[in-house]
Amino acid sequence: MVLLGNGCKRTACFTIENENYLNPRYPIQFRNCSEKADEFEWDFGDGTASTEADPVHTYWSPGTYEIKMAAINGKSRKVATQTISLDYASISSIKLLGMNPTKPNGDPWDSDGSAPDLRIAIRDFCFPIGSTFYHTPVYTDVVPPFDFPLSGRNLNFCASLQVYLLEYNDGAPDDTICFAYRLFEQLADAPIESVDCGSAQYEVYMSHN
Repeated sequence: MVLLGNGCKRTACFTIENENYLNPRYPIQFRNCSEKADEFEWDFGDGTASTEADPVHTYWSPGTYEIKMAAINGKSRKVATQTISLDYASISSIKLLGMNPTKPNGDPWDSDGSAPDLRIAIRDFCFPIGSTFYHTPVYTDVVPPFDFPLSGRNLNFCASLQVYLLEYNDGAPDDTICFAYRLFEQLADAPIESVDCGSAQYEVYMSHN
């Protein structure tokens, strides 16, 4: 929150909702807390402006933006300023919490009766650019709890996210065990998503740069 002025003087003040998780392409709500002002002029730092008291604004690219809000009453003009940085959320890790000992039909995951061979597939939809896939390596005989290493990967996403938990039988593609689909708006407020698809349970850990 930025507050200019004190006592009974006119003040310019505004807050930003959910300011810890600011993403491009996701609407940001600005809340006006100015006193004794009846007109407002907003400069969002990206070449756009508004005269609403509590505007909602969307930034379409990552970056750092300086927001200025002028609270006006007659000839009096007070200005509040804040600087925000926006970047896409990213997946920092995926942890397998639990898994049924057999397939839903009772068969073992692998033909030799060993624990399943697993990998994660992640699909990011970024319109109008298109979609991209990232696959982890196949990890053999996985027993939960298990962390799928994602270090060094720039797993940013900007529109929606699909996460697949895939089981490989003796190294050959076999079954999609879990499939999760999330609009990034649903993830913007939640650094952790828990997924339970019956056969397995895992968590997707998010981070915001």
